Amino acid sequence: RVVDESGRPVPEVKLNVKRPGTDGDWSLEHIDFHPRDSAVQTDESGRWSLSYIPKHYDKAGLQLTHPDFMVTRTEVPVGRPESTSATLVIQRGFIVSGTVKDESGQPVQDATVREVHNFGSRKLSAKTLADGAFTLKGVTPGEVQLVVQAKGFAPQAKQLPAFC
Repeated sequence: RVVDESGRPVPEVKLNVKRPGTDGDWSLEHIDFHPRDSAVQTDESGRWSLSYIPKHYDKAGLQLTHPDFMVTRTEVPVGRPESTSATLVIQRGFIVSGTVKDESGQPVQDATVREVHNFGSRKLSAKTLADGAFTLKGVTPGEVQLVVQAKGFAPQAKQLPAFC
């Protein structure tokens, strides 16, 4: 199952198998779990199943994604009794919210606020509301760089302090 930090099941979590890498074993060079082909999703009870992990693997690396949580990387054992009952915890991460205003202090509606430089994680973005407000959920701990773009305005970048 996939649960949140308080143990509640999380439906609609996307699970992707981590590419194994070679770790010096070049026979693994062409093994790939492309997200389009290997992703599965949790059901309403947070349950999931992956049936295509090679039996000779000791463990499988997984990446868990959901719009309201941060990208969470974890591992599960393969070919052991606990493999079928593993409970994975998806991390909530941080919520970044704010207001986009123009030079005169007026709110900017329909601006796109997006996180950049998140190094391979999903692309977080939000549109501002009529009052210029936006919310990004599932932001990973660390420094956050945001870019704001709106029609009629030059793009603006903002570095936020590290979250931890």
